[in-house]
Amino acid sequence: MTKQLSSSLTLFWAVAVPTVWTAFFGIFTIAVIFSSRSYYGFVSAGVLKILIPIFLIGGLIFWYYSIMRFKRVDIDGDFVYATNYIKTYRYPWHNIEHIKTKKGVIFNKGIITLKKGGKFGVKIPFLLSNRRWREFVNEDIFGVAQFVKD
Repeated sequence: MTKQLSSSLTLFWAVAVPTVWTAFFGIFTIAVIFSSRSYYGFVSAGVLKILIPIFLIGGLIFWYYSIMRFKRVDIDGDFVYATNYIKTYRYPWHNIEHIKTKKGVIFNKGIITLKKGGKFGVKIPFLLSNRRWREFVNEDIFGVAQFVKD
């Protein structure tokens, strides 16, 4: 039986929010570029046609390097499963060096560090579900709490 460690909001933050943001600002960028207006309020169309694509690309880079890197993490007695909602990879416990947690302003983050890099790299970040994390540490159902470093 697998147990989920990551928050259920991982799908929302890592997939839904960047997708909606990209669709909205992508359509807005296309509309501004193909519009024949010379001014948008007090801003000239030439300036806006330069700034809006920069804003769109900057936002895409921000989402990719911050939120979209989070994976969903499940565990059982033999493996740690990490998924980006397209592919799922499993890592045996002997390949896990440690699991750390970090407090954040908006949400808490967990990082699984592997001894040998996997498909998602050496570090696998995930949004931490505080309730599931406490259950994992306190109950130690699978006998793997020795990997936890807080």
